Amino acid sequence: MKHFLLFVLFISIGLNNVLADTFLSKNKEWINKGPLISFLSEKEAKIWIEKFPYNHLKERNYKKPYQGKIIDAESHPRKRSKKKKKNIKRNAKYDISDFHIVADDAGIAHSIIMHTPNAYSSKGKWDYYFSYVKKHHRVSALCSANVVGMSANPKKYSKKKINKEWKKMLRHFKKGRCYGFGEAGFVHYNKKKKDPPHFKGRQNELDLDLNHPIIDKIFAWVNKNKMPIVIHMEPFHKIKNINRIDEFKKFYKTKCKKFPQATLAIAHTGMMATKDLEEIFEYCKNVVSNWKIGFHWSSFWGFSDLYVTNGFNFKLYEVWAKSFEKYPDRYIFASDQKMGKGAGNDYYKIHYMKIIRDMIGSLEKDVQEKIAWKNAARVYNIKLN
Repeated sequence: MKHFLLFVLFISIGLNNVLADTFLSKNKEWINKGPLISFLSEKEAKIWIEKFPYNHLKERNYKKPYQGKIIDAESHPRKRSKKKKKNIKRNAKYDISDFHIVADDAGIAHSIIMHTPNAYSSKGKWDYYFSYVKKHHRVSALCSANVVGMSANPKKYSKKKINKEWKKMLRHFKKGRCYGFGEAGFVHYNKKKKDPPHFKGRQNELDLDLNHPIIDKIFAWVNKNKMPIVIHMEPFHKIKNINRIDEFKKFYKTKCKKFPQATLAIAHTGMMATKDLEEIFEYCKNVVSNWKIGFHWSSFWGFSDLYVTNGFNFKLYEVWAKSFEKYPDRYIFASDQKMGKGAGNDYYKIHYMKIIRDMIGSLEKDVQEKIAWKNAARVYNIKLN
């Protein structure tokens, strides 16, 4: 009954940015069982949707869905634990063992998997990625950025341990198991604090000194090998009164000039306004940006001060659509999905990629293939059949 009330709620609220009737009619299962359903009451859900800060933004209407190739340039599939308790508790249907099958069913031509910024704290540090990609030619991996998180926690990780992890990463690279570097979470705050009440979850925070010597060591290695580095830095955290946008823009501009053979792939459209990201594009010819969408409560509210690219109608905001069309060689689709982490990620095939194809199809025709796969193929050295 509660789920039905929430479903009715999404239809009935008189807002510009509620879920559209046409979208709801095609996605009843997802709305009733998927990532938008929460512990919120009808009243609470209405309040939270109404106060979403980007409701006023104009949206780009759908046209004809994009039907061509897609490369997903950022995925974080998880391995089910031996005891499976965590996955059973969260009702996750799929994990990394299913990933290539689900991606194929979703129409993904190639997937790039990479460790999350906080993988460094996990036992084994997700080394199973490198044996996985060896078996599946349509999946490739970035070289691990675990040294970033370890360097940000010097009390727990000695220089000897960090150096050991660095050497292990180099061995994987030399054996052809990975290409590029990431996801390098130089600054990663606890976005779960922004979620509506009753949500459970926490993200470990990383705040590496941006003058730390490990950063230039990483950039120098990437630059030498003419590879991309995926960088995650959150400029804002409103609850904490954090605003580091000027500092971060200076960082990107400094690194792009100092390391011209590296490609800086700024994660999640920089988590900044289009004007700031475009300023970096104009200054740096070797900067691109990965693009993800808001898809569930936590991704909307975690990014409620980080300039999410779409609202609850699951249409691109016009300001972002125009930026994609103005800089068609700079944006790369990168879902950031975490198959195996929880039930919401099971909807990658059923709903997520359908939405992505609608969004890409709303862009100008000559832009669509670039954002869908051509830019990723160029940056990540992928040759599609």
